[in-house]
Amino acid sequence: MGRIVETSLPRTTAEAAGVDEQAIQAWLAALGELNEIHSAMLLRHGQVVAEHYWPPHTADEFSNRFSLSKTVTALAVGIAINEGLFKLDDRVIDLLGFDSKDAPENRNLKDLTVRHLLTMSAGNQDFEYFLEQFKTKKAIAQEDWVAGLLKTPFAYEPGARFSYNTATTFLLSAIIHKLTGERLLNYVKAKLFQPLGIKGVKWERNPAGIDMGGTGIQLKTEDIAKLGQLILNKGEWQGTQIVPAKWIEAMTTKQIDNSGHVRWVEDETHDNDWEQGYGYQMWICRNDAVRGDGMYGQFMIIWPKYDAVIAMTANTDDMPAQLNTLWTHLEKAFALE
Repeated sequence: MGRIVETSLPRTTAEAAGVDEQAIQAWLAALGELNEIHSAMLLRHGQVVAEHYWPPHTADEFSNRFSLSKTVTALAVGIAINEGLFKLDDRVIDLLGFDSKDAPENRNLKDLTVRHLLTMSAGNQDFEYFLEQFKTKKAIAQEDWVAGLLKTPFAYEPGARFSYNTATTFLLSAIIHKLTGERLLNYVKAKLFQPLGIKGVKWERNPAGIDMGGTGIQLKTEDIAKLGQLILNKGEWQGTQIVPAKWIEAMTTKQIDNSGHVRWVEDETHDNDWEQGYGYQMWICRNDAVRGDGMYGQFMIIWPKYDAVIAMTANTDDMPAQLNTLWTHLEKAFALE
């Protein structure tokens, strides 16, 4: 087993937390059989019950957590809305100061709201399409990404269907950047990370200095666990309400149907954890859980019925198998109290 590193989250024993140690070990063993798992941490009742780091990875390691960035951005949006910076149903073009007349071919643009961005129902294409369009113009480094995205014709009417893409979350980052006059990273450092004792975070930016929002954040495993515990606590941390409880409820509740969005097909029924619904930048799971996740196996799982949080990091090409270790092994670890 990997070395245990003392950090700010309290530690306890499996027995004290009402968790079966053998089931925990079976879960870690199952993870260890998969390709390139880096770390795993289990919290119950707000305390670390188990943690493991597969060499050469350590508790102090910062790494790109890819789309876990989206959940952090959604937390920031909730704080910003609570502070009155903007509203859920405000139009994106109004917040970004963009004249829809500059994009006459994008008929759906005037109806696009913050809510659509949060629920991945904006109808826009992802960065791959956007970048491909501007590469042909040899202007991607100079082009205003916000204007470029808004000028690119949307594939669907806003709100019509779920269409997962990182460009959507970038626009949320751009809104906070424009309205606060500072990076999204600086905003969350003051409003979110400092109260949680999260330090040293970095976030990838575009050429204009806007944080990517939907990808590129660097966090430690325990940072992921802390953010998950904050969500489990309905936005409260050590007696202070960091994020409004109603916002956390909305983030973790199914806001849009995503059936048919098959990223990972496990069986003929397609009953996988990418088709159970989507909240605000968070996935609804089977087994009454909810999660943020990132490419290559970055996971933050919130499991309210067991008062548990699981953080996992990896570089795997089989995220469903990684997630399934929870349903197969870890669920057995929680004893009735």
